[in-house]
Amino acid sequence: MRRMGIRFGYGLTLSAAALLGLVACGDGGSKDTTVVGGDAEPAGGSGGAGGSGGSTGGVGGAPSTDMGTGGLTPDALVADSGTPIEECPAMTGYGYIAAPIALTSAPKGAHTPRAVWTGTEWGVTWFAASETEADLGNIKFQRFNTMGQPVGDQQDLGLARQTRYDLVWNGGGYLLVWLGARDRAGQGFEGIRVQALAADGSPVDVATDVQNTFEAERVAFGFAPLTGGLIVYTKGRNGASGVFAQTLGEGGEVSGQPVRLTAEGAGGNYPAVAFGDGTWGVAWADPSAATPSAVVFKLLDERAHVVREGNLPNAIGAKGSVFLAYGGSDTFGLAWNQESETGNLEPKLTLISASDASVQVSPDVTGPTGFGTVTDLAWHDPNFFGVAWQDVTAGVQSAGITRIDPLGVSQPPFALTPPAGATIAGLSAGGTVSNLGAFYTLDTDPTPTGFSESAQIYLSRLGACR
Repeated sequence: MRRMGIRFGYGLTLSAAALLGLVACGDGGSKDTTVVGGDAEPAGGSGGAGGSGGSTGGVGGAPSTDMGTGGLTPDALVADSGTPIEECPAMTGYGYIAAPIALTSAPKGAHTPRAVWTGTEWGVTWFAASETEADLGNIKFQRFNTMGQPVGDQQDLGLARQTRYDLVWNGGGYLLVWLGARDRAGQGFEGIRVQALAADGSPVDVATDVQNTFEAERVAFGFAPLTGGLIVYTKGRNGASGVFAQTLGEGGEVSGQPVRLTAEGAGGNYPAVAFGDGTWGVAWADPSAATPSAVVFKLLDERAHVVREGNLPNAIGAKGSVFLAYGGSDTFGLAWNQESETGNLEPKLTLISASDASVQVSPDVTGPTGFGTVTDLAWHDPNFFGVAWQDVTAGVQSAGITRIDPLGVSQPPFALTPPAGATIAGLSAGGTVSNLGAFYTLDTDPTPTGFSESAQIYLSRLGACR
């Protein structure tokens, strides 16, 4: 039996920084790539997923399969104790099907991946520092095959100021939405940009600039077959100017006028969007609510008009990002962070009916025990929401995923702890039960303000094993 330097289960440790990867659940199927919701910036923790204050590392050259362990094979990897550990844990029958690999290798680093699974490959976008424009970055895109090897050319799609973007697969190509930026010469576009990519990853014409969005601060994007896309975005500092929705055609073209989702004068922050059961679900944190920082949920029709408003009496005290996914069985999953009485953050999941926006159940997200934040939410076929999180307890950082079915029944969490001094950023996962891709940022030399030039993007491929 092959053995790897990985301990599976709750509270894992690793023998090397290059082995840091999310251990995902064994029952998950393909991620619903049309319901990427939320923002890439959860609250709290140095090196958090897409922290806006982090340094922006660049990417250079072709993606590498160097794991940072001297090219060791899984057979040569051992745990901290020096004792080989089973690659396939008997209790779960699910684990690594290949050694983790670095997808970027440039000295400047790379961070904050967003990934979608098409059924045959992964499309991944990330943030890389500009070599010519201080405080700006470039949005990169690359396809990877089922083995994690790069396919086609890496694309440089445009400037950005922060790590705020979403990527979807529309059945025939990719659609990418991000917040653009101008360079020092005033060239570029300050606002929401939409880039269509062909199935081979090449850009389709030039990016579409969504006019009158220069005040946009955060953005989320979802896609519905035969309907098109929906951008949900906030305007003004911390969303003080409100939450808006903009419909797109199936090819990413702007369709119609933006729709204001908040009342006049009301704000909102950290938007999320997902499509399911013929309806758009949207959510955001509302700091202007009567109850501080309530989470708002609404159902929209195909024209982004509100058809029903949810009543979430326990979704209060929210801080940081909000994530939304549709999981079948008439159920939306809403993941968010709640401030506890002790001042810590605790990941939360609220399951909501897609037909009447009522709360079905609010199960606990087990795993984090200290300062925990949600970093992603996805539906894993056949019957689980996968809540990805990271946690800091007594100065020890960990990351993991907790599976919860539509009835609110939770499976044991899977977690791992990075080596001393290293940090991880939010995970983006997709694939099938036999080949689940977990994409994440590993930073072996983090700074107090965020990512360092050592940050790189890794892929851990997980699957069923016996």
